[in-house]
Amino acid sequence: MPDLTYEQKYAATQAKCQACLDIIQPWLMEFRAQQNKQEPGKIGTCFYEDVRVLTNPSGDYYWKTSQGQELLKRRNDGEIGLYYLMGAGSSFVIEYAKQAPQIFAYEGQLVEIVQSKPTRAYFLYTDRGTNATKFDVPLEVALAAKTLYSESEYLGALYGCMLEQKKRTC
Repeated sequence: MPDLTYEQKYAATQAKCQACLDIIQPWLMEFRAQQNKQEPGKIGTCFYEDVRVLTNPSGDYYWKTSQGQELLKRRNDGEIGLYYLMGAGSSFVIEYAKQAPQIFAYEGQLVEIVQSKPTRAYFLYTDRGTNATKFDVPLEVALAAKTLYSESEYLGALYGCMLEQKKRTC
């Protein structure tokens, strides 16, 4: 089977990103509707229309509060995954449970791997800078945010390869 071209890989990756968005956006729309019932106009449509996921959060909550600093430390230690929604001031948080180490034979050597299993997830909505509230979120939605992040990064790399290839053929 021949290798896929960059354009074919790009289209396949774009489809994976859209599949993730199809999981994330309805949840965000429902979340927005619930929040706006309590306080009309609290959350606008930008919350779910242009969903971009980053791993480095911005905003006062993460940098100016002890709770935000603790989340960043837990992320750096591998205890949680933190997937920040750009422009929304909110994050999907995935908590991981460490499993027992597994030993594999690889090319004549024993390799020990400790895998982390996602156990639960929540949505951290930061309102007015430093106030944050946790909301339960289905693990499937948070994992879709995680996948959207990695696939979007790969999409950017593929686009760069396509541009480079185009320069070389012109």
